[in-house]
Amino acid sequence: MLQKLMLLTLALLFLQSCRVAPIQMARVTQIDSYKQTYNFKDESQAARALEKLMGQKNWEILIDYLGSSEYFQELQSKNIFVKGSFVMSITLNPKDHNRFLVEGFGRYYVVRNKTNEVLFSADYRIIEKQHTIDDFQKKKVLNVDVQHSMIRHFPTEGEKNFYHEAPFNMNIFVTSTTDGVYTLNYDKEHELVIDGEVVGNMYFAKSLAQQKLIDLRDMGYVKNDY
Repeated sequence: MLQKLMLLTLALLFLQSCRVAPIQMARVTQIDSYKQTYNFKDESQAARALEKLMGQKNWEILIDYLGSSEYFQELQSKNIFVKGSFVMSITLNPKDHNRFLVEGFGRYYVVRNKTNEVLFSADYRIIEKQHTIDDFQKKKVLNVDVQHSMIRHFPTEGEKNFYHEAPFNMNIFVTSTTDGVYTLNYDKEHELVIDGEVVGNMYFAKSLAQQKLIDLRDMGYVKNDY
């Protein structure tokens, strides 16, 4: 019995000594660009969502500029769309390797294809949020919270450029290449969510996608004595 306890103790000590990789080795940072289109059920939903994103004053100015009916037709025909990019960092929790932190920042432009003009631009922050390994392994989606600040670009007579901040969410889908190795799902439509409603779809650029891997194998080698 004593011999078994000694062997078990030695085994545990050996496993603990195998944790040689510092925690910063379990951090992944990647840059992605995307195009996003809007997908509203009706004009009422579009008005609610866009007013929240832009702020009431900017929304009223946009309607005056585009026309009360034309703007919705352009949205539905994908002639008003978003071009953006972000930097996202995934950091393993130093004490609990079943949890990780997602954070980042980005920028996007709202483009009107008809006139080739930028209507708005926005800087945004992916708010720090804890996720679990299950989000990769089972759910295959990262639900990230975003806070953006939007600035109007199109000209209007006598109107100020109103600064507006607003929250929204992104559902970013992931997929596995092999067991324990993941990547963003570059073949799937990702989701823009406002007040719990999916109102847009994001399409990530596939260039070099096969090199942007998130490897969750061999986590037992990462130190946890912080």
